[in-house]
Amino acid sequence: MHLNKYPSYFYPSLMTILLSLFVTGMMLAPTTLALKLEWSVPWRLSSDWHIGMSAMHVTFSFMTLIYIGTLWTIHMRSGWGKRKNQITGLIMLLIFLTLTLTGLGIYYLGDESLSKYASGMHLIAGISIPLCFGLHYIPHKRPAKKIYPK
Repeated sequence: MHLNKYPSYFYPSLMTILLSLFVTGMMLAPTTLALKLEWSVPWRLSSDWHIGMSAMHVTFSFMTLIYIGTLWTIHMRSGWGKRKNQITGLIMLLIFLTLTLTGLGIYYLGDESLSKYASGMHLIAGISIPLCFGLHYIPHKRPAKKIYPK
């Protein structure tokens, strides 16, 4: 796919960053469940791997925020004006805002119970992104034009 008015590399790089963000988040999820939410999990990252994966996840999250800003300038404003996928687009934007705020809360909230709440919200929001993206993307898939003989 190619987003109109964006360079040809934009969409593939956006998808690569989002996929990397999701994969690193899923790799961190068992450790988060074990350490923050005190769940018993069969597997989790070692301390060294957890630190490295967290750094990668944060890096991809910053890159995602840059891309969201880039999408805001053309894609979101254009879609809003055309009234295309406003609901799913708004939901995705709110989920990314939730992920940003809860991500900050995980590390910077001083109260342990608030940090646990932020971790749970962050996991739920992160897991919901692929579904929301699918719902947002699918309506834009248009069937090929049929050519009828004269």
